Amino acid sequence: MRALLLGAACALLACLGAGDLRAQSNDYNKGTYFPAPPWLPSANRDQPAQTEPANAAEPPGQSTTDKRTSPPSGSDLMNQPRPPDKNAQETAMPPETRPFGVNLFQGQFVAQQEAGLNPNYVIAPGDRVLVNLWGAQQFTGQLIVDAPGNIFIPEVGPVHVAGVSNRELNQVVAAKVSSVFSRNVMVYTSLATAQPVGILVSGFVARPGRYAGVPSASMLYYIDRAGGILDEQGSFRDIRILRHGTPIVTADLYDFMLEGKLPAPQFVDGDTIFVGRKKYMVSASGDVQNPAVFEFKEEAVSGEQLIKLAAPGVAVTNVAVSGIRKGEPYRSYMSLGEFGRSTVRNGDSARFMSDGRSDRIFVNIEGQLRGPSVLAVRLGAKLSDVLNLIEVDPSRANTAAVFLRRRSVAEAQKKAIEDSLFRLQKSALTARAASDGVAQIRQGEAKLITEFVARATKIRPEGRVVLATQNGPADIALEPDDVIVIPRKSDVVQVSGEVVLPHDVVYQPGGDVSRYVEMAGGFSERADRNHILLIRQGGEVLDASRVSIKPGDYIMVLPEIDVKSFQLGKELAQVLYQIAVSAAVVLNL
Repeated sequence: MRALLLGAACALLACLGAGDLRAQSNDYNKGTYFPAPPWLPSANRDQPAQTEPANAAEPPGQSTTDKRTSPPSGSDLMNQPRPPDKNAQETAMPPETRPFGVNLFQGQFVAQQEAGLNPNYVIAPGDRVLVNLWGAQQFTGQLIVDAPGNIFIPEVGPVHVAGVSNRELNQVVAAKVSSVFSRNVMVYTSLATAQPVGILVSGFVARPGRYAGVPSASMLYYIDRAGGILDEQGSFRDIRILRHGTPIVTADLYDFMLEGKLPAPQFVDGDTIFVGRKKYMVSASGDVQNPAVFEFKEEAVSGEQLIKLAAPGVAVTNVAVSGIRKGEPYRSYMSLGEFGRSTVRNGDSARFMSDGRSDRIFVNIEGQLRGPSVLAVRLGAKLSDVLNLIEVDPSRANTAAVFLRRRSVAEAQKKAIEDSLFRLQKSALTARAASDGVAQIRQGEAKLITEFVARATKIRPEGRVVLATQNGPADIALEPDDVIVIPRKSDVVQVSGEVVLPHDVVYQPGGDVSRYVEMAGGFSERADRNHILLIRQGGEVLDASRVSIKPGDYIMVLPEIDVKSFQLGKELAQVLYQIAVSAAVVLNL
């Protein structure tokens, strides 16, 4: 079957001039594609689905408008990143994977070395000043500014010029000459040469070291001399000039690249330019003028800040964001306005899209896979369209237990739990009592239930969609932001809830639920021994006492609710069951 699929894909892409789809994927990572489910028609097995990784670069020369009016071709079905070519030029890297400003240092600043004769240059000891006097007093000579900052003009004496700008030099010297010769003496002065300085360049640059130049040269000149800022480690936003170990100037090169603003200090011999370590990074791709990885000074910033740097196109309407939140994969799809009001964090990736891509939805893949973790698929695509293009390691992936996590299902589960909790709390707070003693009991029960409700409302259901059937995963239509989960093969059984020692237990063939509970220390005092749930890796929820245990199963022992002591015992037990099934969490009183 795999050979048939490969032959069909090669024929299709040969017509389109796009190359071998499967060969391109195998260049990236050797592996096996998701086995074709038995319910997949043979025609579909031979035809690759119209999908593409969400982070695929736009084909050269093809605009967003072109994509709106043309159907997707085979060349963009799996345009996933290729491994870096050691011989490839740096400019061959996808723009969205390169730091913003990476082209800044390519030798152009070194080529424009200054002579130090700009009007704002400040005279310093060691500089050479050309002085011409004519008229009643004549003198022509090139004078060196001495250590105290003076030049000595015969018949006139010392003239202090250190600290004087090149623009004001002639005025200062003429004033001194006129104080001695009040009439018929003309003065002309100019800066002949500036005293060279040695500047140390350190930090995250390609070639740290000491570089010679003139005091008025730009800091960009010296950084360029040092080979530029290291792409993966150096910061474009933390440049410091140190004098005797104390920072005198700080610079943000984003201000220079975006607004042309750059501090212009005059260097002295021994100054240090220090390039700090790269801070927090967020990438922008898609329909933007500046596809790149952007650096921020804070770990979390507003989406509006990224919008200003990336400069989305006028047709952009939506943004797909992926990253990590609290150690877990995070993905979101929102309008451009919502994104501007949201927060992006270190490591996030934002893809800007226009209405031209509204015929596509984004599907996420988690678990044991190789290749892209986000795919763009046509609207109305089914699970089989994506599974055909998922590359897995058959020794690690449990392809028979694939399941979905769906946002709409999670929201429905959350609403159902909240409704049940509201009714439970309302009943507890409005329960009537026939006597004072019963009233005290009901009051204590209401307090206990209120605390339980406060904890239960924080539970977030998974939105798990069980796909398991006798013939394999059900072939259902996908929704935007669905998460396809491919569990890994496991040799353990997890036991949790009301047991003495909740933990993972090594799978033992033929062992029943009582055996695994025993290996977890046995039941706790609050355990409901008649209601033990078993959740398969594919999401099915079963009665653990009626099925055989398999590797990767999750045994959940629920707490027992004394319906005699609790007036609302049945309602409370129902809520506990809802939470256990929807969130795989055992919550007790």
